Amino acid sequence: MGSKPRLLLATRPCLWPGKRLGVKLQQVYVVPAGKGQMANAFARTGNTIAFTDFLLQRMSRPEVNYVLGHELTHLKLKHPGKIAGARVASMFGAFFVVGMAAPFGLESPALRYGIILAVVTLFPLFWSRRFEYAADAGAVELTADPRSAISALFKLSSLNMMPLHWSKWSEKWLTHPSSLRRAQAIARKAGIPIEQIPEIAGATVAQSDHYILPATIAPGAKVLSTQTKQKSTIRATMALLEALILVPVAFAWLARFYAKDPVLHRTFYLVGPIAAIAAYFVFANFAPLSGLRELIVALKAKLLKEGVQADSWGGVTVGFAPAPSPRIYEHNTNWDIGSFFIRSDRLCYCGEETKFALRRDQIAAIVLGPGIPGLLTNRRIYIAWKDRDLGRSGTFNIGCIEGGSILEIRRKTTQLEGVLRNSWKASADARPLPKQLAELTSPLIGPVTSVAPNANWRFGKILKELWLTGVIAAIVAVLCGLPFQLLAYLFSMPASRAGGILAVHSPGAGWYVVCVAVVLRAHALIPFLSYKDKSFVALPTLGVPSPPVPSTPSPASKSETGGVLTH
Repeated sequence: MGSKPRLLLATRPCLWPGKRLGVKLQQVYVVPAGKGQMANAFARTGNTIAFTDFLLQRMSRPEVNYVLGHELTHLKLKHPGKIAGARVASMFGAFFVVGMAAPFGLESPALRYGIILAVVTLFPLFWSRRFEYAADAGAVELTADPRSAISALFKLSSLNMMPLHWSKWSEKWLTHPSSLRRAQAIARKAGIPIEQIPEIAGATVAQSDHYILPATIAPGAKVLSTQTKQKSTIRATMALLEALILVPVAFAWLARFYAKDPVLHRTFYLVGPIAAIAAYFVFANFAPLSGLRELIVALKAKLLKEGVQADSWGGVTVGFAPAPSPRIYEHNTNWDIGSFFIRSDRLCYCGEETKFALRRDQIAAIVLGPGIPGLLTNRRIYIAWKDRDLGRSGTFNIGCIEGGSILEIRRKTTQLEGVLRNSWKASADARPLPKQLAELTSPLIGPVTSVAPNANWRFGKILKELWLTGVIAAIVAVLCGLPFQLLAYLFSMPASRAGGILAVHSPGAGWYVVCVAVVLRAHALIPFLSYKDKSFVALPTLGVPSPPVPSTPSPASKSETGGVLTH
């Protein structure tokens, strides 16, 4: 199933409250409800909101406006981040208390894990229910329509086949208060008699009062859908976390339970970080490409149905982004993927989001530059163009995505840039231009939502990421039986010259795992702090005439970013 990876155009009339709240809404997603047919909406960190298509199909415009106002209030009050912080704090606190209490007789696994489960579960739920009341109040204040808020709450319960009222004890285990309790709170604040709530909830709405959904959100409409991007991001993140955490856990576990000799014991601890670094680089080289081969096959099949024969025409599958510098689109480097062709006197691109062709004389610059910063930085080809006939100009960047590793893709992107430079200055290709490509014109792309690579990795967010990495590492260490006996760890430092802090009993093995994971993760994120968001090609002006294109290749001047040629 896919979902449109763009701003939901059909609901633009209801997005005005975001400006009033001072919330810079980055993206609105429509998520297929699937067989479960759940009517739901949720706000996420990064100022994004998601609706299920089932909710938008069944609820009226005023009701959707209330839901949107509710989620915008969550973002305004930073509730997603606070809930995440509460979960992290409760997990860390629970494991810390259990680890500290271990030397004092808390040996029962059932008791230890029971304490952890209770703290981790109940503490965030308490704050979540309070946040729901605050979001309801903010939505009603924003829309000035408490009746639609009440009807929306009752309709959500009906659509999801949930009871309107829970017992107080049952509600303590839920993230949301009951719909009836929330509706009563809204009615009291708005001065609506409680007796009118059933009448408000039973009001019918004309079918024409619903938002119309774009056809592109239908399941299977997109190959590079929002869900596909999210799955790819999650897979890559989980793989990197495994390398960061499981490798030092394995070495600490072996040192604690099997290395009785002090020398072997210290060797395990010293080799652990080195092995973790090696594993991290290996995973960073391969993990981001998980599922990419299947994606390319699906894309070529879709293009073939549209008459674009990617393979027989000699196309190269690339990722496309309409920007003169690296940008992030839904946690992805590429806004679109498609096939890139060099035929006759044209450079042609056929993707899901856009299709275009540029004559050689319309190209103003080709620059090979870096991509998103990281352990293994990829490369991108930045192209500036101008079309006087249609009165438009712009810039975009592409990168090869066919390959088994990041290093291989980087090499192929460099080769593709060389081919582009040579074809740009060489005589026209003798091969005929297929009809489907001959009909294409220069790019016509509207506004696209994106952020700079370092926008999501400011100093504060990096600290949160390191905190979360440490908590996950601590959880895995505890589950593997590695201790967090802080006092014993500190007092053991001067206790033995032979063992030092790496004494055979390993009272601080858990802290060792946490430190290795956090330090390596910090090393990977530090480049984002020094990253400068700059354009690698300038936007061409339409008033300057283009010189004639030479018929023979001319040598390329070199810079730190790679080969550069400009008109």
